[in-house]
Amino acid sequence: MRLRLAFPILALIFFMAPIISTSSQESSLNRAEGHISQNTTWTIGGSPYLVTGDVIVDAGTTLSIQPGVQVRFGGYFSLTINGSLCAMGNRLSQITFTSNELEPKPGDWSTIRFAGGDSQVFEMKYCVVMYSMDGITIESTEKAVIEKCEIVNNYHQGIEVKGRCNINIKENIIQSSREGISATGAVCSGITIINNSISSIKEGGISISSIAESYARIFNLTISDNTVSSNGHGIYLYAHAWYEGWIYDVKISGNTVSSKGKAIHLNSYSEWLSWMYDTTISGNKICASESGIYLRAYHYGQHHPYEMLQSVAAITDNIVSANHRGICVLGDISANIMDNSISYNTYGLHCEWFGNVAHNNDIYCNSLYGVYVAKEGAVNAEHNYWGYPSGPYHETLNPEGKGNTVNGDETTMDFQPFLASPAGQINDRPVASLRADKALAAVNQTVTFNASASYDDRRVSKYLFDFGDGHNSSWTTSPVAEHSYTCLGTYSASLVVIDDLGVSSSNTALITIIIVEKLPSLILYLTLDPTTVHSEEQISVRVHVTNGVVAVENASTQLVSDKGGTFAPIAGYTNLTGDFIATFVAPNVSEQTDVKITVTALKNGYNDGVDHRHLTVLPSAEEGFGSIWILIILIAVVVVVSVALISGSRKRKHKREGK
Repeated sequence: MRLRLAFPILALIFFMAPIISTSSQESSLNRAEGHISQNTTWTIGGSPYLVTGDVIVDAGTTLSIQPGVQVRFGGYFSLTINGSLCAMGNRLSQITFTSNELEPKPGDWSTIRFAGGDSQVFEMKYCVVMYSMDGITIESTEKAVIEKCEIVNNYHQGIEVKGRCNINIKENIIQSSREGISATGAVCSGITIINNSISSIKEGGISISSIAESYARIFNLTISDNTVSSNGHGIYLYAHAWYEGWIYDVKISGNTVSSKGKAIHLNSYSEWLSWMYDTTISGNKICASESGIYLRAYHYGQHHPYEMLQSVAAITDNIVSANHRGICVLGDISANIMDNSISYNTYGLHCEWFGNVAHNNDIYCNSLYGVYVAKEGAVNAEHNYWGYPSGPYHETLNPEGKGNTVNGDETTMDFQPFLASPAGQINDRPVASLRADKALAAVNQTVTFNASASYDDRRVSKYLFDFGDGHNSSWTTSPVAEHSYTCLGTYSASLVVIDDLGVSSSNTALITIIIVEKLPSLILYLTLDPTTVHSEEQISVRVHVTNGVVAVENASTQLVSDKGGTFAPIAGYTNLTGDFIATFVAPNVSEQTDVKITVTALKNGYNDGVDHRHLTVLPSAEEGFGSIWILIILIAVVVVVSVALISGSRKRKHKREGK
């Protein structure tokens, strides 16, 4: 009966244990919920803090959080700052905002929201924000600073900005969310985004969208020195209204951008007027995207009498490489495209409508067109370098030109005069080089591929190893890859590399790997002549390597002694007859010593071989002679002492008898 009762009790304890453990864990935390109406500090001594309901910091109140504090959200709750927040961690002790779930996931909690009024301040430095729905939300025009934070694994946005603001987003790492930095509202302004790393974002790395019925405006915006990579889109600005859409007072400079879609995309659209002016895109490195720089300003319906005041944008000093469309300008935009490097794109510069100027650019190695004009497009493309001194190829205007192809006619495409030499640095394609540690390997044996001899005039950035058996490494930053083959056969392994501008190698490096059932072994014969020597005497060492039938040359050979001594040489390769010859100087010993000499050999296509022999090393002759004299002296001392003792014993005996 007791056993019958014990089993369900034990089962209940077993299933309740995690609940009891979690409850015990939560009971040990400082709980936080509701309003904070007086200045409060969350201390490292009180950490961790468990948020069990929405927390609201009231207006005029400051919440300070010390370095190292953990704030854990126990449900879908938010931390709303109507007053001020000072969350200042440091490099060695970050402040963490995270989920309290044992297995956390993006969207477990809501957001950190700043909605402070006049004179309120929001400061986050060296903080970690993860597993929220929207990491940080800014709904205030007061000063906000987000610096040196890690904002990762959030469901929707890393940082969300609503409307006008005064925010500095600087030196953060933002990864793995639907959008990285997102701003929305009828007016989007006051945003500074500098020196952040934004990657692995499903949609837009930086997305600024102004959508309104009458006036949509994006202005007072600085996006500089960021690395925006591996996202759906890179930097996306979109102003859309029925009446007027405006993008102005925008600076996008010094960024490195690559994306699946558009790298830098500015789009102003309305039914009445679309404006884009005082906009500068300069000093960016843009590569490996569907479109590098994409500007579009369109309006439909009845035109305003001021429509002749076209939008003007400056595109200068950018490197635009390895995109489908390098620079694309559409609609009522007069773009000044100066001093750029535009290369290895499908279309270098694509223009629709009129008024564009492109001077002093290097436009080369674009696969279809260096400059393409469409619809009512026109471009003044004088004083550019087209890849060859002979200028661009045009079917009728310059049929002898060997540079990039251009289209249009005398009125839409003006490319003369052109530059006979580059205005800046020309980027050559990288060259792929591939080696392997073995060309003949057994099934399931590891083959190491090495691409470190690949080179570029700039920098090889990524490597793609194709092992020839249906498997590859995917793009990797490592020049070394390992692979084992599961089936017999002959495989052609290949390598393609790209440089830091997304340009692929001019060649595909190929090597052949043969996979066999079993590798033959190297058979070694080690000979010592002589096999007995004195200290520091020299002997001859001969290694003969075969595969069991014939001698093997160029086998890498290594000698080792377990008791010291020196080899000359200690390592090398076998000759045509399969021999490796060396000398060995025996160690200095004071007594007879057995020295084990071991040789190992290896060669591609063989299992390693090993052999050993023993060498007897005697003390030197001088040491032996000295030892004999020492022994004689010791014997003599013993004899003298013994005689003295015997003599003394006899005298004492005689004395006793005389008495």
